Amino acid sequence: MTLAIPRDRLGSFEPQRIAKYQRRMAGFDENGISMYARGMTTRQITGHLLDIYGMEVSPELISTITNEVLEKVRAWQNRPLEAIYQALGVASDGRKSVLDAWKDRKAMAGALKTIYQAPNADAAHEALIAFGDSDWGRKFPSIVKSWQRQWEAVIPFFAYPPEVRRILHTTNAIESLHMRLRKTMKSRGQFPSDDAALKLIFLNLHNIEKEWKMPTTIWATAKSSFAILFGERFTDALT
Repeated sequence: MTLAIPRDRLGSFEPQRIAKYQRRMAGFDENGISMYARGMTTRQITGHLLDIYGMEVSPELISTITNEVLEKVRAWQNRPLEAIYQALGVASDGRKSVLDAWKDRKAMAGALKTIYQAPNADAAHEALIAFGDSDWGRKFPSIVKSWQRQWEAVIPFFAYPPEVRRILHTTNAIESLHMRLRKTMKSRGQFPSDDAALKLIFLNLHNIEKEWKMPTTIWATAKSSFAILFGERFTDALT
């Protein structure tokens, strides 16, 4: 196709498809990042673009495009976590306790409920002492020591109402998230750098977050409690 385009002496012409000084078509970067987030390597992305669109781009260009999210990754990694997150330690301690006694996990989980379902920190500490003196405590002294070491971090957990505690110590959601991340990471096999892995984790988390449309059945009650406890810090986060 032969084009005869007159010189735009006044600089008044505005291209519609590709803007002035634009090096890549609109949406190209977003598509590259989306494919990377789904576990494709830079070379797989370039091969896909060539096969489907006949577009030749280098793996280095795809790497440059995906590197644009690294600034967001750094901010995400370094975001401040306040002291309230210490309450999540109780979920970690409880899960570790059950794993330590895997063969007896059902009975062990029932015995541990007397601790983390106690009405307050004092009652929970008494339940921990009773657990240590029980047959379970004598059989698994390492579990008792683990709770004792982390007790100061566990105490804030008991300041929350029951519905909030249930959300904190229920691990189904985080286990599902970990499974999705492991699946994506396994599909890649290996990474040329730590940054490459971080980019994939960060982007994958954002994709997974878009699918979170069905909250837990007690979320409505928990939201009211969170709003009372944390005020605008929580309500602003919802919007």
